Amino acid sequence: MGLVADVDIGEMVASLFQPDVLLPAQYFETGRQKSVAVPEKNLIAAVLEEAVYSFQKYLLVSDGKGRILFEETGRWIFDVDDSGVFSYRNVCEILDIEANYLRLGLLRWKEKRLAAQVHKVKRKYRAQGV
Repeated sequence: MGLVADVDIGEMVASLFQPDVLLPAQYFETGRQKSVAVPEKNLIAAVLEEAVYSFQKYLLVSDGKGRILFEETGRWIFDVDDSGVFSYRNVCEILDIEANYLRLGLLRWKEKRLAAQVHKVKRKYRAQGV
């Protein structure tokens, strides 16, 4: 009974009717989380994952279906038009991913991969005495 005696019942009742204080970011984050259901979000994440996979897998392919996939994926990732539901920027926004940061990361990865490929080819020719 010591705890109940220390609490003023009037304060307890009054605290039930106090407004909750929310920051705008907290308010909008709550609504935003409910806007896309989990299965749909998983589908959107799969679209982005497949794009990154294709961009990386087919970078060094010189012909055929792989080259087409690389070029189409690159156009999608680096397209500035965000009017489509599944545009790169909209997909990233739904997944709370900074679109430009991911683009920059992919460009850096591409540059390193191409530089490594050039280095590999140079070593091959040096070994052959060309």
